[in-house]
Amino acid sequence: MITASLVAVGLVCAGAAAALLLRPAVPASLAGDAAATTAPAAQREFADEQAVDVRLTMADSASIVAPRDGRVTALQCAPGAEAHSGDTMVSVDGRPLLSLATSTPLWRDLRIGDTGADVTALQETLTADGYATAADGVVGSSTADAVRSAFRAIGVTGPSGQPEEQAGDEDEAAQQAVVLAVADVVWLPAPSLVLQECATVVGGQMAAGDVLATSPDVVTGVRITGQDSSALPGDRVVAVGDVAGALTADQTIVDPEFLRDIVTTPEFSEAAPQDHEVVLPGTSSLTAPVAVLAVPASAVFGLAGTAGCISIDGSPVPVDVAGSELGQTLVAPREPLDGVSQVDAKPEADASCAS
Repeated sequence: MITASLVAVGLVCAGAAAALLLRPAVPASLAGDAAATTAPAAQREFADEQAVDVRLTMADSASIVAPRDGRVTALQCAPGAEAHSGDTMVSVDGRPLLSLATSTPLWRDLRIGDTGADVTALQETLTADGYATAADGVVGSSTADAVRSAFRAIGVTGPSGQPEEQAGDEDEAAQQAVVLAVADVVWLPAPSLVLQECATVVGGQMAAGDVLATSPDVVTGVRITGQDSSALPGDRVVAVGDVAGALTADQTIVDPEFLRDIVTTPEFSEAAPQDHEVVLPGTSSLTAPVAVLAVPASAVFGLAGTAGCISIDGSPVPVDVAGSELGQTLVAPREPLDGVSQVDAKPEADASCAS
């Protein structure tokens, strides 16, 4: 019995040894390096593209009206022609009138110290037209300078009804002078629009309130919703098809060309307006893409929100997590990392993240 048992044990051991000898070797190309401590880090540009809703505020076909009585002495109007805020489309009694697309139509002459929503709207429009001034709702010297610059661009110095030299005086009388006369402004319903029909001619007599021209439905405002709260900070551009415009800090687009061209996109023609609003699918992306590293998720440690670290040769490197794709984490180093192609694959559990 004992002899038989010993023989059986011997046979088992001999079989195990034979199996070890006969097991095929793992090809070197398939063998994993159990001791690997680094992982590849691919450098790339990242624009943080995100899907957003582009909400267009629409105005019904509008009439552009004359702000004053007089004879038309010059006219830039034809069906299909464009009218732009900051330009002039008509001169009355030899005086060019300034076209302005303010969100609140101007309804009074403005003087230094005047305040109100119409003042803020004027300041925002002047800035959008290239004549920067603070949108603080108060007519001050900066706003007066911007108004004068806008009028000089169309060949006018000084508000109507005031001596031209008074516009630059600093004495008390100048403080009471009109900074902007409402009779000098043709209000537009949008920063840029296509004219549908012209209702006057050069040489024609007109009165305040007479129709100068009409326009079809126009986009009067654009705002963006649906952008992820984790979006990377920085200047952004929004695109719908081939039309793109800069996004402001308050999630709107005021670029006149965007407002004009958005209605030519297939997305707009396929959309169904509801309550004077059209919602289009768009994308938001960084104007200037950021440099990122694509690393394994295990290489990122010490996360607090989107801030964390990676480790290179045992040294922590502060980064911000920009996103992820294809199983990799995209991180933006706080300092440039030229030539980096490897990171520590699995930093020590107690590694410190000096962010």
